[in-house]
Amino acid sequence: MGGSTQNRRSFRGTRLLLLGALLGTPALAYGEAPVGVAGRVLAGSSPVAQATVYAYQVVERSLRRALTDGGGEFAFATLPAGVYKIIAHKSGFAPAVTVLTRRSAEESQFLQVELPAIDAAGAEVGYWELRAEVPGDVLREIQTPLGEEVISLVANPAAGFAPAGFQTEVAATTGVGQVRGDAPGQMLDGQLGLRGKLGRVGLAVDGHFRTLAAGDTSTAEPSLAGEAAALRLRLDGPAVGRFDLAAESHRMVATAGGGEMPVDFERIFLRYHRELGDDGSTSVLAQYVDENGLYAGRRVHPLDLPLSSRALRLEGTYRRDVGQTGRMRSGLRYRESLRDYATGWALPEQDSVLDRSIDAWSYADWEFAPTWVMQYGMYSTARDGSVSLAPRAGLLVRFRPDWEASVSASQRVSLADVETPRGEFVPAVLGAAFGCADAEESCYELQMLHGQGEGENVRVGSSWRQFDRTVRVFLREDLFAAGEGFFMVPGDQLPEIHASIRRELGEHVVASFTSAYAAGGGGAFRAANLRLYRNDVAYLTTALDATIKPTSTGIYLAFYRVEQSLDQLHRGRLRPASAAELERIELAVSQDVARLFGMTSDWAVRVGLELLRGATLFETLPVDPDQLRHRVTTGVAVRF
Repeated sequence: MGGSTQNRRSFRGTRLLLLGALLGTPALAYGEAPVGVAGRVLAGSSPVAQATVYAYQVVERSLRRALTDGGGEFAFATLPAGVYKIIAHKSGFAPAVTVLTRRSAEESQFLQVELPAIDAAGAEVGYWELRAEVPGDVLREIQTPLGEEVISLVANPAAGFAPAGFQTEVAATTGVGQVRGDAPGQMLDGQLGLRGKLGRVGLAVDGHFRTLAAGDTSTAEPSLAGEAAALRLRLDGPAVGRFDLAAESHRMVATAGGGEMPVDFERIFLRYHRELGDDGSTSVLAQYVDENGLYAGRRVHPLDLPLSSRALRLEGTYRRDVGQTGRMRSGLRYRESLRDYATGWALPEQDSVLDRSIDAWSYADWEFAPTWVMQYGMYSTARDGSVSLAPRAGLLVRFRPDWEASVSASQRVSLADVETPRGEFVPAVLGAAFGCADAEESCYELQMLHGQGEGENVRVGSSWRQFDRTVRVFLREDLFAAGEGFFMVPGDQLPEIHASIRRELGEHVVASFTSAYAAGGGGAFRAANLRLYRNDVAYLTTALDATIKPTSTGIYLAFYRVEQSLDQLHRGRLRPASAAELERIELAVSQDVARLFGMTSDWAVRVGLELLRGATLFETLPVDPDQLRHRVTTGVAVRF
């Protein structure tokens, strides 16, 4: 009897709150109701915990989020006057949309939201109806993340499988200016993506095609022509795991001084990843690369950089959580490569080197106290009967509030006094180049971190590395810009400092800033002209990425500076031999057009500007070091 009375009182109080919400006047239930909007999310008669609730202001297009508690309840403490769409969503349910009008910020309102179960028979129709009702930026957030994205014109673009049916993405970019060297040219870029679900399996297919033309290839003047095509396929499902297949082909021909310098690159990539319960995962990987003219330069470069190569890589990894305080990661990798080298400067004969190696590694984290985490592991390599070991140790300390500090060290030790075989080199991209595993003899890192994930965070760190093999560093992943790069050689020492900051500037702007500076060298190497040189390298990278949330406008500004100088060792003396420096400024502005005009399809436009001065030692076309070159790009993308 008492329970029934309590239920009736509770129902009457809820009814009063709902009546107040509908009439737009504050309702009182056993006292003054809190200011703002409160509510409960239900599935049938059961509360839904950990559901995401969005309050989207229709006129100003502002967005707020809340998460339901164990009783399915949520609250927005302060919501200004206006018309809102309250959208509730949780995986496994169809989103629910309620329109709410607030006459003042002091008004108290209560909502009860019902989450309908997904009906497989009518899911596709319901999804397209939902697209017309849910704002585009909210719809993008409630889709399942894919992890990789074709269209990247909009800052923080959506990435996901469509809840039902398929989505298509199309993007096109064109650019004009001095594409390479001093030769004027143009670039065309097209992308096509298809995403959806086949039953419970997600499917994503991405295609990419590019062309590049600089100068007139029919004359003796310097020119450049290139084509590139790529295809990616992903299948992802809870029962089958994740399968990735990628194939790409690039061809570029530079003409200077009456001679042709071709660059060819082909890659096939396979990867399979599977979760093992709640605390483990495994993955296998296979990759084959066939290239010609990509790594070596046309000026002074180390003998370890091949004229052409074929490389096979097979790898398996395993990860598992050990109880509540530990995690371990291990892997095994087999690498085989056949590389072609010139026997001497300007000699037509070539020398082929076959290299095979097996790498094995295992790392673990052990949280032996709430604020202390020990990191330890071993990386080993077996090659031609020799074995090298690289033990690694680290310590992470957590401070309050939300601060972390970590220090790590790694030292490679050879068990046999064997000279590093010719042709031992590692290709890498600046920004993800040095990982204290593949190319360093010694590596020491120190880092401070405040905050994590997509929220506000600050990261400051430094590192010191000594290389034991040649590293060919590309400034960016674009192979049409393969001439922008530098190299490190055995014996080079490279200290680096880096920092990154992500902040919310008020309620409408999110900005991130990253910067890194390094200067070092000192290693000696024999070049393709059979002379001995000492290497020195310095680089500075700085980038600012900002998003204006009310208009969904993205702004990207970056500056790169790379210097490399070589001193020739001749009869025990050093004399300057070759030097190069490159400066590049990038500015890009992207705009979500659908956000501005309330379109159901996602449209985005992008305008970019690049300014370059100088060149690196890998530039194939002649460049005036004092000339300021430019490139302007415009692009459009649509998702429907």
